[in-house]
Amino acid sequence: MTTPAARFPIDVSVAPALRHARWRHWWRGGWPPLIVALVCAGAYALFLVMPYYVNDLDSFPLEEVAMGYHDPKDLWPYAQGGWASFRLAGMVTFLLGPALALATLAWAVVRTRQGIAAGDLRRTAPALVAAAVAVGTMGWLFSPFGRALMSWFLD
Repeated sequence: MTTPAARFPIDVSVAPALRHARWRHWWRGGWPPLIVALVCAGAYALFLVMPYYVNDLDSFPLEEVAMGYHDPKDLWPYAQGGWASFRLAGMVTFLLGPALALATLAWAVVRTRQGIAAGDLRRTAPALVAAAVAVGTMGWLFSPFGRALMSWFLD
């Protein structure tokens, strides 16, 4: 297809295909699993770790925090009121985070394998980092610190 108003005929039928191919190449690369893994880890940092340190709970023994001596609803940000959305987002993170981290790990492994098979470092490197972040998130969840923060959060 050419444009009739142009002095020289320009083939414009390639432009949408190139734009679509570029989007498809990005989506099939290693960046989407990396973004999801970072969002998952960041949600845990924002909704569980940050309130722990802001309320200076790190000065108490971890067992005391895990047993619920310091009620989260009496501390920041919940005691200030109007933080119901923060609590809801923390609960969603608590419920969906492990499944999301595990799914991201599987997605990153698939992308890494595809990148190695294709010899494409741009697909392999971000997927390897995503796998490392997902493994780190899962490791943190099952660490004593992560389990204590989750039991404190559920109090």
